[in-house]
Amino acid sequence: MIAKPMTYMNNSGQAVKSLISALKILPNKVLVIHDDIDLPLGKIKMKTKGGDAGQRGVRSITERLGTDQFYRVRVGVGRPDNSDDIVDYVLTAFTEGEAPLLNEVVEEAVRRIEETLVQMNKRNHQTEENGEC
Repeated sequence: MIAKPMTYMNNSGQAVKSLISALKILPNKVLVIHDDIDLPLGKIKMKTKGGDAGQRGVRSITERLGTDQFYRVRVGVGRPDNSDDIVDYVLTAFTEGEAPLLNEVVEEAVRRIEETLVQMNKRNHQTEENGEC
């Protein structure tokens, strides 16, 4: 299932918590895709646990779930020159010049997400077979 929270980003945890409760799944079966200003535009990294690195949506999810044990796809959007401009920067549309790179990034992100979902499925089936949850 793919879900896009209709909450503000800072309250993403509310939507994720409701969804996993309704589906009766554990946090380790969740894959969160989010922007990351600490990565240059176009860079994609995978993460399986850890801190939020200041990403408020991830922080909200971690707080609501009570764990950082969920999968993440971090998509780099770059960082503004002035750290006071971060909110405006991440809410501003990309430029026309960035469009070709964005198309490539979206295609690569989809590929990485598909690979991660396959790996998650394998790990979760192995865990269930071993009697772990």
